[in-house]
Amino acid sequence: MSLATQGILLVALLLVCELVLIGALAYLLSQAEAEAYRQERARLISSKANRLYLIGFDTGDNVTSVTRSIELGTTDSVSAPMDESLEIITWLKEQLKDNQEAQILLERIEANFKICIPVLSAMEAQRASLEDEAEREKWQAKRHSIMPTFDALIKDIPQLLAITRKLESEGPERERLIREQTE
Repeated sequence: MSLATQGILLVALLLVCELVLIGALAYLLSQAEAEAYRQERARLISSKANRLYLIGFDTGDNVTSVTRSIELGTTDSVSAPMDESLEIITWLKEQLKDNQEAQILLERIEANFKICIPVLSAMEAQRASLEDEAEREKWQAKRHSIMPTFDALIKDIPQLLAITRKLESEGPERERLIREQTE
């Protein structure tokens, strides 16, 4: 073999090694980007689930606040961003469509919010007439009618939060297992 042929083979070998290295780096970059996207998605899902939790508690707190204000002879508002809750639930259903446990919880949560929203709207509309004793009793009856629904929400939403936290922690745990396997 001539010196020129050996030089060309050496350069070709170095070029192939370089291309393999660049390909490996491109693969690792795409894996890192996919993991970053997955973690960002998990954080966003967790954030939305936390917002749903806050809406549920804010609504329950508002109803309790109005009840106390009725007892004190004043009137406060029941309003809370309940419509936002249905938007969040729809978004979470789409994002968690591959998680059957989350879908079941979201269906129950959505059904409970759909029960609460009309009752709370009627309570808000009735707020102005709470000085009349009969109206206050109707309002209290409506409040008592949705308390089991609120209790169900208070039980279901933390379970949803646990699922979202599990999603958030899966990535680092999976990466740790991969590192341990390759060592």
